[in-house]
Amino acid sequence: ENRAYPVTLADNDIIVAGVSDLWQRQQSYAFSYELPDRPLILLTHNPDTALAVPSDFDYDLMLAGHTHGAQVRLPGLIESVIPTVYPFDKGLHRLPDKTDEKLVYVTSGTGMVGLPLRFNMAPRIDLLTIKLQGTTK
Repeated sequence: ENRAYPVTLADNDIIVAGVSDLWQRQQSYAFSYELPDRPLILLTHNPDTALAVPSDFDYDLMLAGHTHGAQVRLPGLIESVIPTVYPFDKGLHRLPDKTDEKLVYVTSGTGMVGLPLRFNMAPRIDLLTIKLQGTTK
């Protein structure tokens, strides 16, 4: 929570950072002032964090969950039951930014919230292949 760690991924140095859950209102990006200039993957629970990240904090990919892919998917009602401001559902979202675009990947995951029920949204574990720009691995 509110920390960052350097790691090596396929012989590439990157930063993996995480921030507290948005609804706890305890997110802090103070750790970012000491980070080297490397690709950064940001982990968070709620994908709406993408709308609250300070403009001077640069990340390359945000990974989130929270929505359970709507958990119970009834045609026409999906967006109304996802607990987010932006229509985060599942999968990759590209948010416009002043200089670029921000990538947010939302997994529908395996869990449930409230009712112990999933309908038209099977539990899943996502495997991502991350290709760093300018690398061959």
